Amino acid sequence: TSPRVRQPDERARHVSRWDESEVASWLARAAGMPDEVVATFRAQAITGSVLMSLTEPDLQALGVTKFGHRRSLMLALQELCRTSDGGRRSPSAAAPAPAPFAQPPSATATAPS
Repeated sequence: TSPRVRQPDERARHVSRWDESEVASWLARAAGMPDEVVATFRAQAITGSVLMSLTEPDLQALGVTKFGHRRSLMLALQELCRTSDGGRRSPSAAAPAPAPFAQPPSATATAPS
């Protein structure tokens, strides 16, 4: 039998694949959130893909009442998006800007004489 090749843990690279435990761990460790915020995220089944889509109004709806906690969390999420291979990037960051005045070649153009 051939040796089994271990694939890297993609969840470590792709935030969108984190489960609730990984989100809770990140909240406590990297984002510095207090236990009650971590518990709320666990209770509400916040996964990595949900985490990456959260807005400040979402945090208020989740019961993150302290402005400082919401702001800190939003800043930590921005950093996570910026540094994570799996973080969602804005369409403008993912796609190059079109060249200015780019136009398809004209079918009626004539060759110089």
